[in-house]
Amino acid sequence: MIELQHISKWFNIGNRPNFILKDINLKIAEGEFISVMGPSGSGKSTLLNIIGMLDTPSEGSYNFLGQSVYDLKEKKSINLSNNIRLVKPQTPCWAANGKEIYFAAGEFPSTGIYKLNLTSGNIDSISTSAGLRYAPASSPDGKRIAYRCRIVRSENDIQRGIAVYDLETNVEKFITSIGEYCTWSPDGKQLAFHWPDSSDFCIYTVNRDGSGLKRIAFTRGSDNELPTWSPDGKKIFFQTNRRRGNWEIWSMNVDGSDQKLVLADN
Repeated sequence: MIELQHISKWFNIGNRPNFILKDINLKIAEGEFISVMGPSGSGKSTLLNIIGMLDTPSEGSYNFLGQSVYDLKEKKSINLSNNIRLVKPQTPCWAANGKEIYFAAGEFPSTGIYKLNLTSGNIDSISTSAGLRYAPASSPDGKRIAYRCRIVRSENDIQRGIAVYDLETNVEKFITSIGEYCTWSPDGKQLAFHWPDSSDFCIYTVNRDGSGLKRIAFTRGSDNELPTWSPDGKKIFFQTNRRRGNWEIWSMNVDGSDQKLVLADN
């Protein structure tokens, strides 16, 4: 049913390849159950993404049901891939066109970003190389996705924060070293997100290129989380437990001024 021959996957650091998978050979018969085991960062999720036809290897061959996956026409490949289910899909968001959703899937700490066409049911991989990615947010113009990302390249080389993926160039770029659950401003020029400062969650804004990082909501001993922009881009709404420890909805100006209670328990 499934046969992998000499599968390798790598990305280049400088002029040298950094292998995620190297010369993997595997046969799985119909009805056979197997487990994929290994330490964090060993390439388990990358291997499963390749088997699920959501990612492609750098080299090697893959036969599924007796057919070479990479010789199939796109539609046939998609039909075959529908027989394989993603692991733990989560944190969906709408695409700007309103016809697709982006979401994360995988086993922590290795999750990737995918796109689901709601009409056809087709699933495409967006960013699935080794690392942790979740909570995607589509830019208003539909050209970029922002999400929480953590990549461990070595014990001394760990990159984390908000990453922006350019859907036209297929380039992923970190714009912060902190943050999760980001949302775009209506003009697509800024993002808002939350992240703990010591033990208390705060709300930040940052420009799309990573400049202008600013903490705009912070209260000692309580949390401010899950910011969302008003349609005109002038206000940010968020949840906080700054009063009596109960969650409430508040609003503020984009610079953090004029913070006001909007909705509380009756």
